[in-house]
Amino acid sequence: MEALNNEVTMHKYKYIFLDCDGTAVDSEALAMPIASYFLIKIAREQGKDISAGYINGLFGKTVDDMMGLLERDHGVSFDSNVAEAIHQETVKILASKTKATEGMVDFIEKGYAQGSGFAIVTSSAIDRVLASLDCAGIKKFIPDNLIFSAVSTLSPPEPKPSGAIYEYALKKLGISHFEAIAYEDSVSGVMSAVNAGVAVIGYLGGSHLEGSRHEHGEKLISAGAAAAVHSWKEAECFLSACPLAGPDFFHKVTNQHRGNILPTIRNPRSLRL
Repeated sequence: MEALNNEVTMHKYKYIFLDCDGTAVDSEALAMPIASYFLIKIAREQGKDISAGYINGLFGKTVDDMMGLLERDHGVSFDSNVAEAIHQETVKILASKTKATEGMVDFIEKGYAQGSGFAIVTSSAIDRVLASLDCAGIKKFIPDNLIFSAVSTLSPPEPKPSGAIYEYALKKLGISHFEAIAYEDSVSGVMSAVNAGVAVIGYLGGSHLEGSRHEHGEKLISAGAAAAVHSWKEAECFLSACPLAGPDFFHKVTNQHRGNILPTIRNPRSLRL
């Protein structure tokens, strides 16, 4: 790592970008069964055998994108009101049952104490995000002007994996992509940050990843994440000393550790420079 150390300057990031669902809040396990129920029911009414496992594998995508894939790959057709019905039912559940991911509040407080700001960067609609953050007790840390939604903020909507929402957040905050780091739990989220030139860490602590954390961590790193952490306690090592480097640098680090990838996922300090 000595040669790589010479390529970067250590600093604290000005902003830490958090994906919402499955990262800041443990909501995927609440939301996915709702989408799964509606989409599978409609598909089976049309004679298409779609499993819950297939739908669950689409997490990180918007409902519109899920429906688009079902239509393209399986010939399922949907009425125009389906996405809104799923959305409303999801917001109702999230507004009453969402919890912060374990250790999230402590991580935010430590980040603020060390001089970093926090923003939410998500593909979820604003009303869903606000309902989740309020219920989870996180909204008090992140004001409305620091919540960026790819479907509500951008016109026209441009969900992840497009990097547009990250680019928009950087512009609104007046910072370069080297001055922020992102945390994402999905492949599409990681790709979104990478597409905007923002360094990204995979987050594996959500309950929706129970039983598949190592496998999913490999997918996140393959998509461009610098490392993957199981908890916000593990992520604290990126608060105290962070590399001033973009995705090209992180790809170098990841490739250097490719043969040792599972220990890297278990212990993100192996990527601390």
